[in-house]
Parts: sequence; C-alpha cells; structure tokens
Amino acid sequence: MKPTLAFAAVLLFAGTLIAQEPPSPPAPGSAATAPSPEGPPRCRAIGVYRIFDFLLGNWNVTIDGKPAGTNRFAQAAWGCAILETRIDGTMRSQGFYYFHPESKRWKQVWVSEQALAPNGVMELQLVDLLEDGSIVMEGTGIIAERRVYERSTLEPMGDGRVRQVIETSGDRRTWRRVLESIYEKQPPKKKP
Repeated sequence: MKPTLAFAAVLLFAGTLIAQEPPSPPAPGSAATAPSPEGPPRCRAIGVYRIFDFLLGNWNVTIDGKPAGTNRFAQAAWGCAILETRIDGTMRSQGFYYFHPESKRWKQVWVSEQALAPNGVMELQLVDLLEDGSIVMEGTGIIAERRVYERSTLEPMGDGRVRQVIETSGDRRTWRRVLESIYEKQPPKKKP
C-alpha cells in the first residue's frame, strides 16, 4: 500500500471511530469505575476527571435567544477524556478534552472542518476553576493573520443550563467578548 493510501486508511478508520455513538457511561460504583486491583484507579474514580460532568449530554445552543446549533459532550477514552461535537449553521467542530498528569491541567484540542483556515485548530488549557463550578480555559489562535489569545468560560447556571463566553485579546490584559451562548439540555430521546 502506498504511504498516501495508508494515511488515508488511518484517517478513514479514525473518522469511523469518531462518528460512532459512544457507549453509555458506567453506573457509579460499578466495576468499570472502581479502582482496579491490578493497577492504578480508573479515571472516573478520581475527582479531577469529573469536573466536566455538568457538561455531559446533548445540548441545544442559542445565541441572543436564537437557535445556533447543537453541542454534545460525551465520555471518551474509557472515561479519561471528553469528546465535544458541535454543529452549527456555519461549521462542524470537535474538541477533545484530557487531563495531563504532568502539568496537572486539563487541555483541549479543538478542530473544525475548516482546520486549514485561521482559527480552524486551537489548543487550550485550563487556567481557572471557579467556586461556582465555572471552567476557564485559554489558548491561542490566528485571526486575520494575527496571533490572538482566546479565553472560553463554561459556567453552569442554576437552572441546569450552561453559559459559554468566548473572549479574545491581543495582550492577555484586556479582553473583548466575541460570543456568548447558552446551552440547554435536549430532552431524552424516546426509545421505540
């Protein structure tokens, strides 16, 4: 097989895995979440791996009260990561959140279907976890051929919704809000 065909086959296989429905999360206290007697505890048994739990599920996204797409957060990599899939009117994107044990920080790699365009790929890392449970992540991107800093805050609201605020900065001292969206849980799908 030629190298380009082998690479294409790997991409096709990875795309098939990503497109599949992730398995349902294991029940708390089940063997899948309990520490393994043969080795270290599984991720879901460790508190740091649960800070994104309020985001798990399927969401309808609105901006200024108008429908703006959907977002899905699901456990991935055996409960050690979170896979985000966002679909809106202009693009589709996926984010992979994972905890990096050496830096002791959550990180995210975000890739849109416009990955070759400015800001089509970003890497962010957790910079703050607020008392109200809000998660603040920062990273850098390219907009209009200039490097910009981006800060994304995911805030659980008291009514079960989540507010996401995205801000940009050229110097990390002054921030400009560029997007505020509200996530509202989709009702569970009825089984036939």
